[in-house]
Amino acid sequence: MSRAVPTRATPAAHRRPTARGATPVTTRGRAQIAQRGRRGPGVLHRIFSAWLLGKLLALAILAGDLVVIVQGAVAPTLQVRETLVYGADLVPVTEITPFLPTSGTSIFAVRGMRIARAMEGIPAVKSAEVRAVLPSTVNVFLQERMPVAAWVVGQSRALIDEDGLVLGDADALRPESPLREIAPSLPAISAPEGPAVQLGDRVDPAVVHVAQSVGPRLVAIGMPGSQVEYHPATGVSLVVPGGPRIILGNADDLAAKLDAVQAIRGHLDATHQTAQLIDVRFLERPYYR
Repeated sequence: MSRAVPTRATPAAHRRPTARGATPVTTRGRAQIAQRGRRGPGVLHRIFSAWLLGKLLALAILAGDLVVIVQGAVAPTLQVRETLVYGADLVPVTEITPFLPTSGTSIFAVRGMRIARAMEGIPAVKSAEVRAVLPSTVNVFLQERMPVAAWVVGQSRALIDEDGLVLGDADALRPESPLREIAPSLPAISAPEGPAVQLGDRVDPAVVHVAQSVGPRLVAIGMPGSQVEYHPATGVSLVVPGGPRIILGNADDLAAKLDAVQAIRGHLDATHQTAQLIDVRFLERPYYR
């Protein structure tokens, strides 16, 4: 007969309740957790020390850079000694000088974009770029507006661009300016009744367009030496030497108006007639007298 071996059981009153789904922690497990807890502050301390060291190193580099910048700002070799301007054919030097940094200014204190924006306020300047070049040079590059015609009032001859903007006096161009050779060949618009214009003023761009379009065609249409005139009441006219005044008006239907002028002149020649005036402002009823 076999005998049962009694098994010692832990009384229910001494058992610690275990949460459902949790794994009981043994004495060995508690020791491992305690050991990890003791290692945790050391790791954090090393991480914090490395972070702090990196910050201190960055501040040291920044401080060194500031010292170099401050020393460079006052160093004589890094001060503006020369300013070179390129592309200034229309703009007088006296208009540019007030915007330029003075000699002795720190090269690091040159504000190129600010200077360029100020120069672009000059009527003849289309765009500007300013570059500070170490150790002591400032380069200024100007792109000027291109004159396409001359506005003549009395003895005054002003250069104007395609938008009618007055760029300056043709007689005030510097001797070395390449525009000095171009200006006499530009279409001239005589304005005996004005208006008189000054730098930065604007005339009707439609008048400029007529002068640009008609000027090169005067020889082809048999009117060489003709002068383009502008009158506020009638617009643009052509004054033909020894011939009639031809009133074109505005720039609308310009090619058709010139064709009408040639037809009327052909009729006058064929019928041996003369006229003092040809008016083609209104193509539906052109006339001559």
